[in-house]
Amino acid sequence: MLKVKLAGENGMRLRRIFGGRGMRTPRELTVRVEQRGDAAIVHIRGRLAIEYSHAAERPLQEAVWSDARRIVINLAECTYLDTTGIAILVANLKRARVAGKELVLAGVGRQAASVLHVTRLSTVFKMAADVAAALAAPAEAFTQPDDDYVPIDGGASA
Repeated sequence: MLKVKLAGENGMRLRRIFGGRGMRTPRELTVRVEQRGDAAIVHIRGRLAIEYSHAAERPLQEAVWSDARRIVINLAECTYLDTTGIAILVANLKRARVAGKELVLAGVGRQAASVLHVTRLSTVFKMAADVAAALAAPAEAFTQPDDDYVPIDGGASA
């Protein structure tokens, strides 16, 4: 059994919920922010889901409120996206728009692309194949995930 390191009452409750016999323990979420020129890149690794949402909220908000004109959220190593993760992405998209900044999702994998497609958020977010493409492309060059959408049950990864 993996040990989940969460502090406070919620941590104890989550440890009991996810750490019991026969239950899968959630994988850790790590969020790293880097500045590159006039862009802030937020690297998300692991599950962007309810059990770790607190780890993603603050770094994303700080990236949006930084001096960066473009915020790139790198989802290449995001293994799972649930409704809480979607809510975090949407909230930060709204913050970016209010601040007059551009938010781009980069490296969106199959599971996340499927969730964005089903929720119709694929028409809202700007997408890039990877971080390099997100940084190099002019604003009008970004595609919507529907352009490259590949269903989970077939085809190459998106």
